[in-house]
Amino acid sequence: MKRNALPRYMGRSWVDSARIFFFIMIGFITAAYGQVAKFTDVTTALAVPGNTIGDPPRSCYGHGVIMGDINNDNRPDIYISNAVRYANKLAETLYISIPGGKYQENDGARHVSDNYGWTGSHGICWVDYDNDGDLDIYNATTDDRNRLYQNDGNGFFADVTDAAQLPLIRVLFPDFDTVPYGYGTRGVVAFDANNDGFMDLLGVNWGPAETRYSETTKIVIPPQPNEFYLNNGNGTFSTIETSGLTHPVNDSYMGTQGVTAADVDMDGDEDILIVHRNYTSITESGEAINGFNSQVEVPNQLMINDGQGNFTNETRLRGLWDAWNDANGATFADYDNDGDLDLFVPPKDKGREYVRAYKNDGRGYFKEVTSVLKIRQAGFSTVFLDADNDTDLDIIATRTRDYTSYYQNVGNGVYQEMSGTGIELYGYDPRGGALGDIDEDGDLDFYITDANKDASKLYSNHMYRNDQKTSNRWLKITGRGPGGDMGGFGTKIWVFERGSMDNMSKLLGYREVINAYGYLCQDDPVQHFGLGLRDTVDVKVRLLDGTTLYMNGAPAKKRLFFTRPRTVTQISGDQQSASGYTQLSQPLKVQVHDQFGNVVYGGKVIFSSSDPTGQFSPAVPVYTDMQGYAQVRYQVGGDPTQTITAQCENEPGFAATFTATATGSTPPQMSMVSGDQQRGDVGQLLPQALSVRILRQNGTPYQGFTVNFVLMQGSATFEPSTLVQTDASGTASVNLRLGSTPGTIIVHAVAANVTNSPVIFTEYAQSATKVVMVSGDQQSAVVGQPLPQQLVVRTEYTAGGVAANIPVTFTV
Repeated sequence: MKRNALPRYMGRSWVDSARIFFFIMIGFITAAYGQVAKFTDVTTALAVPGNTIGDPPRSCYGHGVIMGDINNDNRPDIYISNAVRYANKLAETLYISIPGGKYQENDGARHVSDNYGWTGSHGICWVDYDNDGDLDIYNATTDDRNRLYQNDGNGFFADVTDAAQLPLIRVLFPDFDTVPYGYGTRGVVAFDANNDGFMDLLGVNWGPAETRYSETTKIVIPPQPNEFYLNNGNGTFSTIETSGLTHPVNDSYMGTQGVTAADVDMDGDEDILIVHRNYTSITESGEAINGFNSQVEVPNQLMINDGQGNFTNETRLRGLWDAWNDANGATFADYDNDGDLDLFVPPKDKGREYVRAYKNDGRGYFKEVTSVLKIRQAGFSTVFLDADNDTDLDIIATRTRDYTSYYQNVGNGVYQEMSGTGIELYGYDPRGGALGDIDEDGDLDFYITDANKDASKLYSNHMYRNDQKTSNRWLKITGRGPGGDMGGFGTKIWVFERGSMDNMSKLLGYREVINAYGYLCQDDPVQHFGLGLRDTVDVKVRLLDGTTLYMNGAPAKKRLFFTRPRTVTQISGDQQSASGYTQLSQPLKVQVHDQFGNVVYGGKVIFSSSDPTGQFSPAVPVYTDMQGYAQVRYQVGGDPTQTITAQCENEPGFAATFTATATGSTPPQMSMVSGDQQRGDVGQLLPQALSVRILRQNGTPYQGFTVNFVLMQGSATFEPSTLVQTDASGTASVNLRLGSTPGTIIVHAVAANVTNSPVIFTEYAQSATKVVMVSGDQQSAVVGQPLPQQLVVRTEYTAGGVAANIPVTFTV
């Protein structure tokens, strides 16, 4: 027997009665796990019904919905896309939060009505494409063109589609109409494909079988490729057709629907999942009417990124191939709190009872656990949230031609379907959903759209406020990506028990800041974590470029901000002195900011000293607190003057420096190593370099000490320079090229604040010499007997004069 699909006020079947008894029993079970979530429908109270028609007005045509703060009041605003066949320039709906907890419709005033085309829009998403710190809008504008709207920083928008060089695509479908149209874009997503710090754009396209004007004539739209636009970093985009995301083209039966981006294999780049359906209609009871051969396989596509923005279809390899796939959207979420993203794909219709659930093994390979979890849903979007702030993710399952259900996670990824939550309303055609804390009370509220294509007064969009009373704590985290994009899409966040950073057995929650998901869904980019009764936790944040923040001791009931560290500013502790090998009286304190002037929480600061015998406490590196401060205690070494540097990782050009003095210490000592008393011809390099070594009082080499080689007498030049830094052995060396004048050369090696400075080198420059025969040539003698005369030669300078003390070698 099928479950009664009538609205509740029209009566219940015996199945419904059985379910009521079941829910009562579940109520007793949940007492052990805490309260069940309570939601209140505040759609009318807040006046946020979405698109309406008629008198009295009826909510209808809702498709995508996204939440995000665009007017800088820390409350999420709501943007809704609307679509229905032959609507002819159907506008979107934008609700802006206003004082008093209310909302005001502002799509026209803020220039994002986007009333183009004959269908309206499907996919929409927030994206800070220009890295200026506010959320812009990417809109599919189905059958017209993908459009980009730039935020001016105050929540007012300008259409920059042409300026951004997004193409105007027009295709003639001769069997459909004599007028050319754009592609039928469904889902859109923004993500950084090549990890260059700029958000790229993907729209997935589908031209299904259509009936236009005549319900008896079916027209099949030709195949359409997806659209992928790579951000050039200067406000423009390039059309890319070689990434693997745009081919093969989507045939009419392969309904390209939702799309989402996430790092499924945890390798530091964003992968893509494209969801497909076999084009069908749905009956009033939720059954499928196939528009094409239902035996045709329309699998989803898991596209794995190589880190450079090139994608390979690995759906089958990674365990996600489903020959009977027929879906509209998919959601990545860590349902079991093990630190990776699992996948949930709700079926399109009641031909399959449960959401297909896949557990990630941590490397991006999946095992199906559908029969274990048993999340009953046929529809478009599965939504995950920690509704009761107890650290694990619960589920809202909206159903086509059926009642919405709430599944509570009772621990270890085990779900119980609950009743009495207030969210169990009957939906006709629910599509997109979005989460955000609309009343700033520390829990997540939920908006759901309903296409309601017949504009029935029985169905509508709904705004549900979370009204559960609980003592559980919460934490909110948002920020900017490595290039500066607001929201930081692709950022990973782990929350641990206090004092257990990186201990996965103490993990309380894991999120990735995901852009679009499900079918045309996008949550407020502010990430929400329930903490149970914990007042402090440890938080790790990893940006897409690998920058990692460690927010130790983060307090509950706060909104934290992540961003890439850059500049280090000296706050206090400079110009101190202490006896050698004792601690300075004051800590060395710095503050860290990002490139936009925001303080950085959890930023890694590396302190280093010119004196390796100096010591830091605690051991470096250290991490900044909520105000961006970091400090260390320093025990001076033996050098009289020591330079301490504080810098962020990979940012040496933005360091802070301190100077410390060690009193009563013995200065380093310089000594000659080699190169003294050499002779050479004018214009030539001496065979040995002039070398000195500097050692500390304890005999250890002094690296990085500057030695100045000074010519005091004679003619010569130094190669490569007169100023040389000592190496790891404490040695500084130069080569000496003699000048054109013979004579004595005197060089001083000078170093400040060392003993035995200068070290003096004496060298001798001479003209080139020649050997002149004096006597002993052309003699003869008996074998084995000496010649009667000695062989005598004289050395002379080629410039003239006897050259004394020149070694001469005789050879036979």
